[in-house]
Amino acid sequence: MEKDGESLPVRTDKIPEMGGGDMVVPVSVYPDLVKEEINNRREKTTVSIPHWLKAVAEAEGLNYSRLLETAIKETLGIAS
Repeated sequence: MEKDGESLPVRTDKIPEMGGGDMVVPVSVYPDLVKEEINNRREKTTVSIPHWLKAVAEAEGLNYSRLLETAIKETLGIAS
């Protein structure tokens, strides 16, 4: 909803009127937790590097994902 520019519904403790056979079920939603999980999920990204550099990095056991993430954060001045 938020991505589409819509606001989230306001929490209410008011029980709606019910017809025969209807049932009220409380639902707890934590949008901030969901948003944090979505924003921090890992995504695959393809990068191109010279063959020789890849060979040396693999020989040293470098973790490309961690190294790329660290370099991007340092470049943008984002604290870990």
